[in-house]
Amino acid sequence: MIGSSIALIWIGQTWSSVGYGVFLFLFSLGVLRLAAKADPCMRQVYMRSRHYKRTYLARMHTCPVAVALGKALNQPWKVSVLPRKT
Repeated sequence: MIGSSIALIWIGQTWSSVGYGVFLFLFSLGVLRLAAKADPCMRQVYMRSRHYKRTYLARMHTCPVAVALGKALNQPWKVSVLPRKT
């Protein structure tokens, strides 16, 4: 929101857009400060979530019992064929 208020001021270049941009900047700054007070660890949680992959492929369990059961029941689709990435 802070970046969009600066972009509004830069692109609009009128007094009304400057006023609205300053209001939007101060309002979003207040909201972000309230959020930081409510949860001080929010930044650390966000930064940790950035390390996760965007998507994870769905696959079955690689438990040997489940693999043996899938083979015994002649259900090859239950066996995980994708190698695990570490």
